[in-house]
Amino acid sequence: MARQRVLEDRWRFSSGGLGRTLFLLGLVRRERGDFARAMALFTACVELHRALEDREGLAIGLLGRSDVARDQGDSTQVRLYGEQSLASLRQLGVQW
Repeated sequence: MARQRVLEDRWRFSSGGLGRTLFLLGLVRRERGDFARAMALFTACVELHRALEDREGLAIGLLGRSDVARDQGDSTQVRLYGEQSLASLRQLGVQW
């Protein structure tokens, strides 16, 4: 059980690891105007955290996707990703 927790923690957003790295790289690509690559990195972050059932990481990744959609003027996607992120955060007990 301890080994499993160590393996899982390596990937969770709150403890760093691959999920956090994907998110941070997405931020860099977004700031440089490479929206396609940023979206791909945020999507990989979302998929990883969804597979790990890590709601915090999932919510943060979805916010990254929402930011890229906003930068590109896609209000439909901004709303979709924002609502998904909010739902995930509310499952954690965060009230906005």
